[in-house]
Amino acid sequence: MAFCTECGFKLPEDAVFCPNCGSSVSAVSAAGKASGKTAPEDTETGNSNPIGGTSESGINAESTPFQKEEAFHNTTQENHSASAQGAFSPPTQGSYSPQPQNTRSGPYTYGYPPPQDTVRTTPAELKNNGGKIAAIVISAAVILLALAVFLIYRVMSGNNSYIGYWESSAVDIGDGKLHEDYSGENVEGILGIQINGDGSAFLASALNDEIVDGEWKETDDGIQVINKNDIYYFSYKDRKLFLKKDDVYIVFEKTKGDINHPSTPRGSLSGSGGLLDTNDKVNTKIAGSGYVGSDRFYIEVIGATHFTDVDGDPAMRVYFEFTNDFKYSLSAWDALDIFVKQDGNELQETYSWEEADASYNIAHKIRPGVTIQCCYEFKYDPSGSGVDFTVYAWDEGKDGGTVSATYIPGELPGAPAPYDIKPVEEPQWTINLPGEGTLDDYYYVSVLGAELIYDVEGEPAVRVYYEFTNNSSKNVSLSEVLYTYAYQDGISLDVSYAYEDTDTDLNYDAKIAPGTTIKASCVFALRNPNSPVEAEIEAFNTFDAVGQTYEIS
Repeated sequence: MAFCTECGFKLPEDAVFCPNCGSSVSAVSAAGKASGKTAPEDTETGNSNPIGGTSESGINAESTPFQKEEAFHNTTQENHSASAQGAFSPPTQGSYSPQPQNTRSGPYTYGYPPPQDTVRTTPAELKNNGGKIAAIVISAAVILLALAVFLIYRVMSGNNSYIGYWESSAVDIGDGKLHEDYSGENVEGILGIQINGDGSAFLASALNDEIVDGEWKETDDGIQVINKNDIYYFSYKDRKLFLKKDDVYIVFEKTKGDINHPSTPRGSLSGSGGLLDTNDKVNTKIAGSGYVGSDRFYIEVIGATHFTDVDGDPAMRVYFEFTNDFKYSLSAWDALDIFVKQDGNELQETYSWEEADASYNIAHKIRPGVTIQCCYEFKYDPSGSGVDFTVYAWDEGKDGGTVSATYIPGELPGAPAPYDIKPVEEPQWTINLPGEGTLDDYYYVSVLGAELIYDVEGEPAVRVYYEFTNNSSKNVSLSEVLYTYAYQDGISLDVSYAYEDTDTDLNYDAKIAPGTTIKASCVFALRNPNSPVEAEIEAFNTFDAVGQTYEIS
């Protein structure tokens, strides 16, 4: 087996360069930086000395098929100051440490330049629904809140469509139509159900301060929620759950949140109360899906498979979706800690030679509001007990909330369908950055342009050109003092290489003397031949950045 000498990542056979950090297998650059684990800052910091910028113009949504050596057309930009950017450093999660797709080791995050004329955003507020509930919904709430603790522990390894947080959204009064209002009263968000991957269920109401728990399991047409006295059936159709009461159906829809963060924060669903345990203490452990890190990151655990790792040992791959609701661009590796336990022992992270795109996705940076499918691979005992998989934000720890799932060896649900990345024809993240400026006080840089090429694998790629002036007192290279990234569809691109390096490619790692200016370039593998490319240079010691957006034509 072979591993990258720069980042320690496993290398596919016959690899020419590391698919993770981009370093050449035959000649790894000595340039690199290590960064400490630093919590994200919420203070606003503008670009210290932005210079330049261009006039605004639209983006042509029609892109021609990929052609070798054609030019990118620059999507011109206003001269806004760079948005403030937080600095995450990846947690150490095992002996195999994936790094961001760059030749420098430490990760870095960008500010999210939102629409209009601002350069900062905060996560969207959860909506509040007012009003009272009609008698039929009150009756249903009483039924749900009557559920007592069911003492039989069962791990769900079946249909993951049910796992997550559901809220009442409408009623069907028998006319075949869904009504958000019943007798003039709004029913949205009045009832909440947390269906967990470990077989447990929590139920809450905006009309009562109590939260009850029970167990759920699948039926032929939906799920059933059980206590020691009764069973309540929910049918499932068109991604909705239906609870029947007399001749009326209460409709539940899965929503982005959890029982700690409902859309109607009243009663047991109030934001200050959260999920309560028997000791009336806040319990932030949500199974299957939910927010971690004070609502910044939404996690949904969606599957698990068995495989054989690089050492020939049995291993498990757990899949999860990571949604970045923070105001900075960052990867799941930047943001999260993952803890896996079996039979009381922490399990060791590992890797495989198998093709698993989701395993590389964990190191891809994503923009605010973007979702990516990731997976985490670790050794385990196929004859052992259940495997407990827990995710939380590294900077806040478990106090900031956890999402967990338990899987029984031999009963793994399998891998989910690959996540469908949505094309972004008019990206807005880089548009507010200046095209040039001074970063970290000493380095004047500009993003000059881009061209389409084919990389060493014969795949479409983009070569981005930069100008770098060293105004420090030391000999330095662009690659060792600043960060360069490129994005498509809100997801960072992997560093690649051309079949033959150009002089500007070589200049990327070349040290230059104080007062010297050099033209450099870096190659990135395209994700698709149509979506515009956002190219950025990031400071290492501050939160400043410059960038340009290019459409492919």
